[in-house]
Amino acid sequence: MAAKEEGELQLMRKAAAITSEVFTKFFKERVMEIVDADEKVRHSKLAEAVEKAIEEKKFLAGADPSAVEMCYPPIIQSGGNYNLKFSVVRVTSPGAKLCDVYAAVMDVVKKQRPELLGKITKNLG
Repeated sequence: MAAKEEGELQLMRKAAAITSEVFTKFFKERVMEIVDADEKVRHSKLAEAVEKAIEEKKFLAGADPSAVEMCYPPIIQSGGNYNLKFSVVRVTSPGAKLCDVYAAVMDVVKKQRPELLGKITKNLG
């Protein structure tokens, strides 16, 4: 294998930037809208919308839309029925000490998902 030339590296960086822009500014936002509205959208329709998004300059990280094309269509799959709505459990009151918040969270996790106890960090940041 040979090292990539600078021109190839620049194209790869640009492709990655475009992918990131389409994901964060279009796809992620669209999925959140779908979840919030409890819509049922076929994966094929969502994939088509992603393909159309690359025609809009605002999603292209500054690239010329006529110079951008997908090498293959987006693959979107979930494989099941999921409830993606957030549910918030209020375990503390405003003004609570952080150590009390941590203890309350640990109690909830211990009751609901004890297998996750070892994965919770003890610091923030």
